Amino acid sequence: MKCKINNKPYDFDAPISVQTLIDEVLNISENGVAIAINDQILLKKSWDRHFLADDDEILLIRATQGG
Repeated sequence: MKCKINNKPYDFDAPISVQTLIDEVLNISENGVAIAINDQILLKKSWDRHFLADDDEILLIRATQGG
């Protein structure tokens, strides 16, 4: 299964949930993270139920502090 995350290609052996992507694959904190899949925003409460599909394009945005 192939996906793109912020235009970078990734290969997975099987479909994974968005929550698994965040926790185990990317190993990032979910705080301040927004995700869109194929140009559709995905609510955080459905990350554990939404599984990635072949050719999905994921846009991951992380909030940063600045001044």
